[in-house]
Amino acid sequence: MLFRSGFLEEDAYEAWVVGPREEARATYVEVLFALAQDALDAEGFEAAMRRYREILEIDPYDEHAHRGLVRGLDRSGHHGEARRCFQSYAARMREIGLRATPFAHLQDSP
Repeated sequence: MLFRSGFLEEDAYEAWVVGPREEARATYVEVLFALAQDALDAEGFEAAMRRYREILEIDPYDEHAHRGLVRGLDRSGHHGEARRCFQSYAARMREIGLRATPFAHLQDSP
C-alpha cells in the first residue's frame, strides 16, 4: 500500500493538517478492512491477515482488526499464532481499560 502515516508531513505542525490527515488515515483503514473481507471471501487468508496486521500498525488498539486477525488465524489452522495474537489483543484492550472478547467467542463468531 502506498499510504503511510506521514501524510502531509511537511506541514506536520500546522493546525489545518489534523483534519485531512485523520480523514486520510480513516479512509485508508476502511479500504484495508474491505480488502481483508474480500480476501476472506475468496479464501485468501494470507492476504486478509496481512491487511489486519497493516491496520494494527496504524492503530494497535483497533479491536475489530485484532478480532479479525485472531479469528482468521484460528480458522486457517494457525492455532498457536492465533493464541499469541489473542494475548496481544487482550493486553492492548487492558491498556485502555477494556475487556477482550473471550477467545472461545472469537472462534464461534462469523
